[in-house]
Amino acid sequence: GDSVRTILGYECQQAVTDYHGRRWTAWFAPDVPVSSGPWQLMGLPGLIMEAESDGGEYAFIINSIEATDRPISPRPGEHEYIKTDRIKFLRILDDIRRNPEKAFQDLKFDVKLTNRSESIKAKTAHDLIETDYKQ
Repeated sequence: GDSVRTILGYECQQAVTDYHGRRWTAWFAPDVPVSSGPWQLMGLPGLIMEAESDGGEYAFIINSIEATDRPISPRPGEHEYIKTDRIKFLRILDDIRRNPEKAFQDLKFDVKLTNRSESIKAKTAHDLIETDYKQ
């Protein structure tokens, strides 16, 4: 876009995109030559300083920036990965949130919810940040 505003003393340019079922407005600083930002929002020619989904359901706002000589290392820990695609993963995650007992099916103990109707209401009230898996 052609709109600009200042965030933390940096002149930021507006960018708007539709990403995985949500419309996002992001403000990035071309003077900070890092093509990065919060969550999955990255790839702009400068650091994303602020991003918000339409309706304000999700917002990311930078609160400080500083230089460092320390390298950024990957997160520690070993992980076992299962190959899948993003849509299938999000559908499985949504199903587990709606039916938590499924997550414990293979374990040797039985898990039952004592107040299932309240649990379902709570789980369905939360919407994942990506919405296109529902289609």
